[in-house]
Amino acid sequence: MPWKESVPMEERLQFVRDAVSDRFTMSELCARFGVSRRISRGGGRHHSPGDAALLRRPPALSRSARGEHPLAVGVAGTGRLGSRGHRRQSCGDVQAGAPSPAAQRRPRRRVAGAAGPCRPETPPPGHTHRRPTAQQHLEILKARDQLVRTRTQLINHVRSVVKVSGARLRATSAAAFVARAAPEIPPELRGALEPVAQIIADRNRQIREADQQISRLIHDVYPVAERLQQISGVGPLTALAFVLLVDEPARFDTSRDVGAYFGLVPRLDESSDSQPQLRISKCGDALGRRLLVTAAHYILGPFGPDCDLRRHGLAIAERGGKNAKKRGVVAVARKLAVLLHRLWVSDRPYDPDFIQKLRPRTTGAPMPH
Repeated sequence: MPWKESVPMEERLQFVRDAVSDRFTMSELCARFGVSRRISRGGGRHHSPGDAALLRRPPALSRSARGEHPLAVGVAGTGRLGSRGHRRQSCGDVQAGAPSPAAQRRPRRRVAGAAGPCRPETPPPGHTHRRPTAQQHLEILKARDQLVRTRTQLINHVRSVVKVSGARLRATSAAAFVARAAPEIPPELRGALEPVAQIIADRNRQIREADQQISRLIHDVYPVAERLQQISGVGPLTALAFVLLVDEPARFDTSRDVGAYFGLVPRLDESSDSQPQLRISKCGDALGRRLLVTAAHYILGPFGPDCDLRRHGLAIAERGGKNAKKRGVVAVARKLAVLLHRLWVSDRPYDPDFIQKLRPRTTGAPMPH
């Protein structure tokens, strides 16, 4: 990024301070810091704990009241300063900012009953910043994810070296690789690969300790994660990651907004009557989105039980097309995020056939959006 070379982090923090202080227009900020307007969109990616002074900033006068360009807040979890978003903005969106230019050209798309156009507001800190305790516990999950990635790379390295020499190691799980496959390493390669096998054994021990720590967190601090594991395919990692990433379920007006929070909704780039079909936005935390997609793969896989989520994904996959199966997986992941939030806030037991009981005569039809 073309930031000034003298203390780049301080330059970025100062850019964010000036942007939220409402003293400059975006054009003035870009000229002052020597960046383009496109690059300036990334200046809003400021997360907790960050600069504590930004959390205590006083509410500023709206730029639209001064006749200047509004600085839209955007959808929660995106952290973007621009108004060209990943989904249609309206007064009903979570933490919605100013309506996009396409929405301004289409007044019929406004939410019924709205008094007027949405105004950019400064969201309260509790709605945009995660609690420090939740952030610390989330780092445990991310550290475990890095340990698993490192172990996978080391195992692949050992297998590739042995394969190049003309031999093969038996297929085994990552946890049992050192005990079952490592003894089959050719003698001429043991001097080079035994230290790697020892590191893999250390990673297995560290991953087990992280799993035990996660189990203690669920039992002692986050008992709601145990209820979320009622859904087949949702384990301790997915349940705890969802609880830590959402942090405060009341921040969402409706459970359907959770899918957009995890970036599982299509991007929107509308222009006049053109509405191109784009990929998902991939906003929010990548680890949480990956865990939801992994759970969706299990639900749609051979071991997934028959339930509303599975039927919904299979109905979409049966439509055909090059990406039909991928669409079904993403749709199940989005529905799963909505269902997890609904179970959290409603405190009801999970019914895998809830939708099917509502319409017993309809079979194979996707769930209502």
